[in-house]
Amino acid sequence: MRFLLPAVLVAATTAALPAQDFFAAINLPGLFATIGEPRACAPHRVWIPGHYERRCERVWIPGVTRQVWVEPEFQCITDVWGRTHRIEVRRGYFRTVCEPGRWEDRARYVWVEGRYAEGRRHRT
Repeated sequence: MRFLLPAVLVAATTAALPAQDFFAAINLPGLFATIGEPRACAPHRVWIPGHYERRCERVWIPGVTRQVWVEPEFQCITDVWGRTHRIEVRRGYFRTVCEPGRWEDRARYVWVEGRYAEGRRHRT
């Protein structure tokens, strides 16, 4: 009989309230009962301070044209008297090299302003 009284009180209290607005738990020796569902935490606004963020960006690097020096070519020959001479076979010259453009990933730090965001309070 003494266990019946708390259960009747909880049942009478919950009859007047919608199930989503009420949560009750009874914990007596040998008896544990819950009525309703726990209420969700109410959302509130949380301030997130300004900060730097690292962002990776894909950047197009255009191709370049540059001049490259090609060394002259020499060759050793032996004349009819057995002497060795070094002669220039081809003169040195500049060659034009065209490098193609390419995509490159670059990281940079960006300042993000402070803002309010929706958060949840913890129930204590």
